[in-house]
Amino acid sequence: MTNKKKYYLFAGSIPFILLLVYLIAVKPTLKEYNGFKNWSEIYKNTDNYPVQLRTLTNKLLSMDRKLGINEEGEPLSNVDVLSTVISQCEANMVLLTEMPPPKQVVDDQILICTYEFELTGEFKNLLQFLFAIESKKGFAKLVSVDFYVDRKDLDEVQLFCRAYMQTYIINKDGYEL
Repeated sequence: MTNKKKYYLFAGSIPFILLLVYLIAVKPTLKEYNGFKNWSEIYKNTDNYPVQLRTLTNKLLSMDRKLGINEEGEPLSNVDVLSTVISQCEANMVLLTEMPPPKQVVDDQILICTYEFELTGEFKNLLQFLFAIESKKGFAKLVSVDFYVDRKDLDEVQLFCRAYMQTYIINKDGYEL
């Protein structure tokens, strides 16, 4: 075999050798490097997990309060709602004239309790009452308010307010109505 043939044979085998080196050494190394890079990014974010967990816990508590679930995870009872309404009536010099039992509706996985109550008093006091109920954390949401005037005589005029508020309770336990 001449040197020229050896040279051509060697030159022709270089691409196969390079392909073999790539398949055996380079490709697995690149694959492991990319996997390591992904894991290092995941672990880099774990430094922030306690802060993220605290933030998510606070958001969950806030959502529970909006849904009408108190700090212990229990839904608001009718007694809680009635006692809060009565205490706010006393604080704002408003008279509670009517409060029928709540209407409960199960919608998918949520129990919706609608409370209706009728109040009478001065306009300013009624607004203060409604503001106090609306801004109370962990309590029901006011969904509708209707003011109207009742004239018994030409001299006697009474301002009434009919308000509807709702609590939303996640239906984990399969409530039966």
